[in-house]
Amino acid sequence: MIARPHIRGDGHFKPLATTWTKRISAYPQPSTAVGQGFSDLQIAHWAGLHAPRGTSPEIMDKLAAAVDKAMHDQAFMELSDIADHTARIRDAVDVSLIVDADTGFGNALNTYQTVRTLERAGADSIQIEEQVSPKRCGHFSGKDDITTIEMIGKIKAAADARRDPDLLIMARTDACAVYGFEAALERAQLFSEAGADILFVEAVTTAEEMRALPARLKSPQLMNMVIGGKTPIFSAAELADLGYGIVLYANAALQGAVADMQKSLTVLRDTQRIDEDSGLVVSFAKRLVGKPQWDAMGKEIPVTPRVRISFRHSLLTSARQ
Repeated sequence: MIARPHIRGDGHFKPLATTWTKRISAYPQPSTAVGQGFSDLQIAHWAGLHAPRGTSPEIMDKLAAAVDKAMHDQAFMELSDIADHTARIRDAVDVSLIVDADTGFGNALNTYQTVRTLERAGADSIQIEEQVSPKRCGHFSGKDDITTIEMIGKIKAAADARRDPDLLIMARTDACAVYGFEAALERAQLFSEAGADILFVEAVTTAEEMRALPARLKSPQLMNMVIGGKTPIFSAAELADLGYGIVLYANAALQGAVADMQKSLTVLRDTQRIDEDSGLVVSFAKRLVGKPQWDAMGKEIPVTPRVRISFRHSLLTSARQ
């Protein structure tokens, strides 16, 4: 589970601190979170490409969960959908898991239940935001926010709901687009005082605002790098120097997967074939979702046809009785 962040003397997040998580070893850059790709398999694929395991958190982003159902990120996903995705990702990878819980799926009471549900599903950190429902992607236009008082109630409910004291509550504000940068800063500070462990000021639009946030807010912060979005792109090293503790690349895996699929399918359409050594596909022999472990377990626990028949016979006999 993620442990409470260690904070430097100047109040900034300390990227090297081994207390950041029980799963993440000392890391010279801010923790880099990659948003979920098209499916839980995409997450397992991403984790397989990063070594050693456990050095970076993963974020279960409901945009990608929505894409699984051919939907946009406009509050079409339900809590049960997010909990199901969270549980499957937790089974697939051993990295710290940040789960995007949208607006908490209702008021403060709903937020309480949301945190309980997602904690049971395997979340290490849960993000709550203060948009009016139905909410939308932070880099879309047309957003609106609930009152600061109502959001503070949700944060307090989220903090009270957790059973594991190491579960982190992340509070996101979209107030930059609705009320302006200064209002977003004010809200973020109040969210921290209400019990948020990590702050996420979404969709800032200038480099000056990005530099100002760590200087003016002392809680650990996340910066979201949406490729093609409203926020200027900085490198992880640059954001570390500014004092950010987590850098989120929310759509990177998704956008990369779409580009690669379009490229592969275009070649298939035009040439009527794709070879394994084409550079367009991963090797069929490259297993990244634990198949060798399942094969080994199958050898240790053999199940013969006779055993299966006997088991089925036993079930039928019990049912008749």
